Amino acid sequence: MKRNAIAGLSFTSFAALEAHLADWIVGADQRIHGTTHERPCDRFDRDERAAFLPLPSSVIPVRERRISRR
Repeated sequence: MKRNAIAGLSFTSFAALEAHLADWIVGADQRIHGTTHERPCDRFDRDERAAFLPLPSSVIPVRERRISRR
């Protein structure tokens, strides 16, 4: 990303950088990858989407453990 998305560019604000990166990510997902020779979105749909599990419907309890240093 450092050498592709923002290389040689300057931005007037952090919001401008965020907007540029949001557009760049959408375009990068549609381009043919140099190593795999396929679009990342196609590879994700084919190989990885099925591995995602649904989020639990109930709230997961938050547990904390406080440790004090001596």
